[in-house]
Amino acid sequence: LEQGDCIAAFALNVATVLMCNSKWCGVASARWANFSEVVGSSSSLLSVALWAYQIWDIIYYYEASLLVYTVLCSSGVIDHQFLEPWQQAHSLWISANVLQALWIILLCRRHLLISALAIAGTSACLAVLGARLLPLSAQGYALVGVPVWLHAGWSVVSATLDGNHAFCAHLAANRGEASRATARAGACPRSLTTRGQRSGEEVLAQTRGALGRQQLAPSSSASA
Repeated sequence: LEQGDCIAAFALNVATVLMCNSKWCGVASARWANFSEVVGSSSSLLSVALWAYQIWDIIYYYEASLLVYTVLCSSGVIDHQFLEPWQQAHSLWISANVLQALWIILLCRRHLLISALAIAGTSACLAVLGARLLPLSAQGYALVGVPVWLHAGWSVVSATLDGNHAFCAHLAANRGEASRATARAGACPRSLTTRGQRSGEEVLAQTRGALGRQQLAPSSSASA
């Protein structure tokens, strides 16, 4: 059952990432964008070429071999006397994969800061798991520990990039708000000036009218 949970969590992670990388992800709803669209449209102080993200394929293949190895050990096909650390810490594997599935969903919804925290949680879980796998044999660590550390390292990169995207998006929002405030502030004096000109013109017209009536009054008296 424990090994089945590990496989299910890994399958959930892979399926979610593949779905969110699909070109149809951004077409299905205006609130969604696929991974390439989010990364390509978000400004960042740091950037990685899109082809570099192909490392996820290597990580997933490596982790698939990890699961095959642990399943064979659990079923007794391979000597599993050194696999006890994995069995004791498999919950960290499950948590890491669930968090990564959550990460890609949040990223495609453009919740950049929360997605950075989610992938950082993935990295933390995998780092602790890798440390707890140290008692494994050299063969076991090469098949189980190394892919875990590879995944943890790239998760750190992803968390850093997402954090930069979130920071730059926050700066852009602040600049936009400052520009709008400046535009409103510039519009107010122009509006006050226009109102002042209209008021001055009205006062001047009233004064001229009063003077005209005063001039007409003596002329009327003289005629009488």
